[in-house]
Amino acid sequence: PYIPRVIKILNNEGVHVLKKVEDAQTISKLAEKYKHAIIVGGSFIGIETAHALRKRGLDVTLIEYFPQVMPGKLNKQLAKIVEKTLEEEGIKLILGAGVKEISGGLGDKKVVAGNEEIRGDFVVMATGTRPNVELARKAGLEVGETGGIKVNERMQTSDPSIYAAGDNAEVLDMVTCKPTLSLLGNTAVKMGRVAGINAAGGDAKFRGVVNVWIVNLENLKFGGAGISYDHALKLGIDAVAVTIRVPDKPEIYPDAHKITVRLIAEKTTGRILGGQILGVDGVLCRLNVLATVLSREMTVHELAELELAYTPSLCEIVDPLHVAADALLKRLRKRS
Repeated sequence: PYIPRVIKILNNEGVHVLKKVEDAQTISKLAEKYKHAIIVGGSFIGIETAHALRKRGLDVTLIEYFPQVMPGKLNKQLAKIVEKTLEEEGIKLILGAGVKEISGGLGDKKVVAGNEEIRGDFVVMATGTRPNVELARKAGLEVGETGGIKVNERMQTSDPSIYAAGDNAEVLDMVTCKPTLSLLGNTAVKMGRVAGINAAGGDAKFRGVVNVWIVNLENLKFGGAGISYDHALKLGIDAVAVTIRVPDKPEIYPDAHKITVRLIAEKTTGRILGGQILGVDGVLCRLNVLATVLSREMTVHELAELELAYTPSLCEIVDPLHVAADALLKRLRKRS
C-alpha cells in the first residue's frame, strides 16, 4: 500500500491499510466495537471496504482526492451511477478533496480533507499501491520506466537466474504495447504461474495484460478492460467512444435490469481499445468476453459478428455488447 507523503499522519493509532488477511481481520474486529469508519481513497479497495463496513451497520465516510470515484477507470457519466449507488447505501461521499492531515487516537480520529474536518473512530487508507523494488535494486536488477522490475515474457529479470512476478513486475500492456503495472490479483497469479514453470525448467510465456477488473456491490457490479477514452487521447490515439444502456434480458422477466456498456475504439482501424460495463447481473461474463476481444486485437466489426449464447431468461437475443458494437460502428461511419 502507498500513502502519499502530503498526508500528515500525526497519530498512527486507528489508521489501517488493507493488504493481508490479517489487516482485514483487524478491521473486522474494529467494526464490532466502533460505529464510524473513514475510508480514504475511492477506487477498488476503498469502495469495496466502504460497502462492506456499511453492510455491517457502520456510518461510513469515503473521501476521494479526485472529483469522482474510480478516477482513470470510469468516465464521469458511469462514475455517477456508482456514486449514486454508494449514497443510496448510506455512504457519505466527499469528492474532490485531498486529505491533508490525520490526527487523534482510536475512537476519536480527525481527518482534514479540503477545508473540512471529518470525525470518526478509525481510518482505512486505500490510496493505491506502488512496487516495492528495494530488494531488486540491491540485487542490481533493472527497474523499468513504470517503477516496476523489468522482466521479459518468461518473467526473467535482467539477471536471467532471477524471476519476478506480481505487483512489483513491469509487464506489457497488450492494448497500448507499452510497459505497465497491472496491480491486479488475477494477472499476478498468471505471472506467478509463468515464472514458476520457467524457474522449474519448463517453457511458458506471459503475453501481457488487458487489465480486466470488476467491483461487486451486490446491487451493482461494474468493471472494465483495456484503456479509457481519456487515456487513449493522452496517448495520441484518435479514438471514438459510445455508451449504451439497454435491458440485460427481455423486460417481461421480473428480474430484468438495465445494463450500461461503454466501448472505445481506434478510429482508423476500428480496433477495440477498451470498455466499461455496469449492471446488476451479466457484468462478469461480458467483461470476460471484452477481455478476450482485447487480447485478440479484434475490431468493432468482429465484435459485432461474434457468436454469443442466447436464451431469453438470461439475455436479450441481441446482446448488449452487440448493441454497443453496432452503435460504435455507426459512430465510426459518421466520422469517416
